Amino acid sequence: YLKRRMPPPSYETDDMVLPRVFLALDNIRKNHAGQNVALVCHAGIIYAVEAYLKTQVGYKNPTRRYRIGNLGCRWIKWDGAVFKLGRRVSLLASENLGFTGASKS
Repeated sequence: YLKRRMPPPSYETDDMVLPRVFLALDNIRKNHAGQNVALVCHAGIIYAVEAYLKTQVGYKNPTRRYRIGNLGCRWIKWDGAVFKLGRRVSLLASENLGFTGASKS
């Protein structure tokens, strides 16, 4: 599939997957109000959320995808009304994540 630049039969577009992603984010937001929560997902989900949230605030080229490396992550913040993109960070630099009690092993 990759050589032919064709999606596999089970491929989901951003429009197909984002409703489930934002439903999950909303449930987590409600159940963990005021807390920092770490979620683990495929980079494709991060790219889809980034593109959607960039579109909401008028980025010039919101669907351009910048590669996120292994153990890379993106802060997504709830401002009381909408989700907003925070900065990208590396899990290898866990002291920058802001979680209390994070292991540095």
